[in-house]
Amino acid sequence: MKQITKQYRKFIKDKCERCGISDKRILIGHHKDGNRENNAAKNIQTFCRNCHYLVHLEIDEKNKLNKLATVKIEVFEKDALELTGRKNYIGETHAEVLRRILGIK
Repeated sequence: MKQITKQYRKFIKDKCERCGISDKRILIGHHKDGNRENNAAKNIQTFCRNCHYLVHLEIDEKNKLNKLATVKIEVFEKDALELTGRKNYIGETHAEVLRRILGIK
């Protein structure tokens, strides 16, 4: 584990990329892709501990919202097909329109 720590620590910048604090005692590396073994310079962001927590909180909230939207779309799609089965003027079902608007594939 210490070897991995040393590998990515060299890419930590002098200040938090989110709030700008420069206290090196609280700066840590964040793996953009979530893979702790991917220690490439382009995958490491520098955050203070508070901002790092907030970044993960935002990721968790976004994942929860995407799951909720997907479930709602699936229910809506089922209900829409049972009720009408019709498509809009460009050939999309109501659920496809919602997916496009919400950016969900």
